Amino acid sequence: MLNDASRFALRNRYIIDQAPLQTYMSGLLFAPSLSHVRQMFGDVLRRYFKVMPHVPQRWGAETQKLEGHARVVSAVAFSPDGKTVASGSWDKTVRLWDAATGEETQKLEGHDTLITAVAFSRDGKTVALGSRDTTVRLWDAATGEETQKLEGHDREVSAVAFSRDGKTVASGLWDKTVRLWDAAMGEEMQRHQTSRVVSRIHFCEDGSTLNTDVGQLSLGIDQYVRQEPAPQPQSTVLLETSWIKLNGEDLLWLPLEYRGIRHDAFGQILVVGQASGAVSFFSFK
Repeated sequence: MLNDASRFALRNRYIIDQAPLQTYMSGLLFAPSLSHVRQMFGDVLRRYFKVMPHVPQRWGAETQKLEGHARVVSAVAFSPDGKTVASGSWDKTVRLWDAATGEETQKLEGHDTLITAVAFSRDGKTVALGSRDTTVRLWDAATGEETQKLEGHDREVSAVAFSRDGKTVASGLWDKTVRLWDAAMGEEMQRHQTSRVVSRIHFCEDGSTLNTDVGQLSLGIDQYVRQEPAPQPQSTVLLETSWIKLNGEDLLWLPLEYRGIRHDAFGQILVVGQASGAVSFFSFK
């Protein structure tokens, strides 16, 4: 019963925040037909609806849906500890969410056009945002204050990443280059040509190499102190086109309205940014 009530509350967080009385109408109307909450309060629906929409009998893999963006969600990322999710949108904002409760904790505004990439620093205190406006901006995750603006990109930013010590930011661009920036000074440090546009990028442990979806880039840097990687559960969940895969096998086919523009995973939890502006969580055993 408690698990059912928790699923109902998380699934309808946006309704509860925006129009709490609709919890007894809209929330119940679209809850699974065999959920305890719907069965307890189902008489309310029967007073108003002669015919009700067909809904699943039980809760599915989607544990909650975060709503608030006005347009397509084009970038999502978990913080290294998995407690926060950042979602960037065509509405020019990035929102930070509490991954456990679905509560919006920050709204980052300042870019001139849509957000294309988002990444957390290793300590989770700073968020890097890439945009079609050709800038990367760094923000304090706790206060929502912009702390640095990296300017000088020639094209739209396609990917961003922090070095493990947080002192360097890497940005991939649509001009098929990857650039390294001093996070404190905002100055460009290196530039590398790639064979195609980079959409995923992260630093190796000692900072000497960048791993990307188009191959490795040697940076010729050896001044980083080797650190133990941040503890993070190994994820075996990913999204490929219309399928959520678990351990490499097709597990869940997503209806069109659930298919995402961007996704990220932490352990067995997958977060998907959708064209509708929503952010959905799927949890697996």
